[in-house]
Amino acid sequence: MERLLTDYNAINAQTPRSDVASILNSIAIGQLSLESRRSIIELLLDDVDDAGADSRLTLEDCAQALLTVKTLCRQPEVSSLVVSEKNLGILFRCLNRPRPVSIEAQRCVANGLLLHESSRNAWISIGGASDAIEKGNPDPEQCFVAARILFLATVKPSSFLQEAVRGETKLPDIVAHSLNRMSDIREKRFAQEALIDLLKLNFNLLVHSKVADSSSDHDVWDTNFESVVPALMKLLCSLPPTTPSPLKPPLTYVLNNLIYIPSSGVHENVWLSSVDGDSPLVRLWNLLRKTLAYYVPDDPDDSSVRIKCQNENVVLDELVPPLAFVLGNVAKDSTEARKWLKNTLLPLDLDRSEPLEQRKDLLGQCIRLMASIHHPNLKEAVSQMIFEICGESASEMTHQIGYGNAAGFLMSRGITSVPGSSSHNGISINPITGMVSQPHPVDDNMTEEEKEAEAERLFVLFDRLERTGMGVNPVRQAQREGRLQ
Repeated sequence: MERLLTDYNAINAQTPRSDVASILNSIAIGQLSLESRRSIIELLLDDVDDAGADSRLTLEDCAQALLTVKTLCRQPEVSSLVVSEKNLGILFRCLNRPRPVSIEAQRCVANGLLLHESSRNAWISIGGASDAIEKGNPDPEQCFVAARILFLATVKPSSFLQEAVRGETKLPDIVAHSLNRMSDIREKRFAQEALIDLLKLNFNLLVHSKVADSSSDHDVWDTNFESVVPALMKLLCSLPPTTPSPLKPPLTYVLNNLIYIPSSGVHENVWLSSVDGDSPLVRLWNLLRKTLAYYVPDDPDDSSVRIKCQNENVVLDELVPPLAFVLGNVAKDSTEARKWLKNTLLPLDLDRSEPLEQRKDLLGQCIRLMASIHHPNLKEAVSQMIFEICGESASEMTHQIGYGNAAGFLMSRGITSVPGSSSHNGISINPITGMVSQPHPVDDNMTEEEKEAEAERLFVLFDRLERTGMGVNPVRQAQREGRLQ
């Protein structure tokens, strides 16, 4: 296929443009040697830079030529060519040309920055990232490509990132405006992709802007992001439900951002106010309820859960924790939110006649996750959420769900004391199980069925304590030692 290189070199200003398009297409799909690929990429970029009526390529040919470059650079061995100092300069100059040339140039840059991290600072230094901020306009495709470049340019803390947040450009305000715009037109082509990359960009800004500024207090809310808060809440409450999983992009990226949004002081009302029908707090709660009901309706460590996640290419330990962390943060910072969450999860009239961990609702699913082996991150996030809902009080947590269910989490926090007796609405509550205490009949008066039921209850309790790291199930130990037949 070296003929393709010869054919391209033979192009001149008099060559019919249809022939030029055909040659470029053949190059893009052809089987070229590595050396030929390198030569053609350099030729194409030089000719794009020199394009004109008397040149090998006209301005009208440049978009297809850049598309050909992007296609050839998918091969790792040659992709570094596009981010050389010379070629980045060529692509930067192309940004001032009309569409579709400017779009294709940005796509070449985005691919190069993705594959070659070292080139990101070079692109920033020549003004490429700043240009992307200026190009963040309402057009979905332009917004998508600009957001992708800025996302890649802000993966790590830098002086550019700090200046973009706190300088005259006010990048968070631009992001907020673009989020609102893309949300309103999300059915249009590229709008969904733009939303996702805008959210990934904003996450970088939230996380890294303070790291880049060594003088800032990392615990103080940066008011430069104030305009982003309502944009995120709007997305949270307006993105349509997805099936079968309730958690899919761009919603998952919204949740990642919300981890860093405060819920105290002037921001408390933001979480409680109605947005398109539901408050953000109610929307988050319903998402958790639907998500756990879909993925872990029963035993979270059952093989069926792992099979479902594998079939959907989902890592449950990465997908759901941000949702639980956000709810926990809101419960921690907002008295009103904590009160609502507690009344919803742990109402005064909660049926405590059966083991709480056997319930089929959200409470039962959360308690079962607290003893999970296969989902440590989700286990931690859900445990922390319940702890926050209980006012960060170990005694209240054990009073509500029983020490047997809370033991593993509390031990990880260095809290080991076993609570005494408690009551709920004047009814005695077993401090270990969180169930209504029932008077035990004298052993001689128990039927065989009652004895079996009591033995099963104790076995379940011992098993739970063993799974949470509190101790060894004495029944299993006896079986292992051959003391039970």
